[in-house]
Amino acid sequence: MSLIYGSFGFVAGHEITHGFDDQGRRYDQNGDLKDWWTALSSNAFKTKASCIERQYSAYKYKDLNVNGNMTLGENIADNGGLKIAYAAYKRWIEENGKEDKLPGIDLNHNQLFFLSFGQLWCSLYNEQKGKIIVAQSVHSLPNLRVTGPISNAKEFAEAFNCPANSPMVRRSKCEMW
Repeated sequence: MSLIYGSFGFVAGHEITHGFDDQGRRYDQNGDLKDWWTALSSNAFKTKASCIERQYSAYKYKDLNVNGNMTLGENIADNGGLKIAYAAYKRWIEENGKEDKLPGIDLNHNQLFFLSFGQLWCSLYNEQKGKIIVAQSVHSLPNLRVTGPISNAKEFAEAFNCPANSPMVRRSKCEMW
């Protein structure tokens, strides 16, 4: 189940989160373009979203900076999807008990959850394709779709016992929800 929640659970959580990202939040329950958020909620959202925008804008590929504004919706969905999937996995454990260790694999199920999530984005592309993704896509580069969300997840650092100064541990974590 750790592997399923880390992959398919993430994808489901990602898509659900799109309903509340920088674009999805603009539509009401009927799908009508309508500002239905309170001013307080809207301002809090913008503050939290600006953290994610700054985080991803600081990433570089070769000589290009990532456009954190252009990729904001997908980055919000990636971060939210990971958080939702991990919470759902933890709930599954509460309801069903701990999973047995997998034979021959020296990882616990929390670690396997994150490994499964990371494997979703395994890809190979040349430098030109990478530059096209950075310049034109609303999606971040595949490696950033992993490192961005897990660097914001304290659960990842706990699962792998990462020291506070590790490259995969952000000091100032961005969290939307």
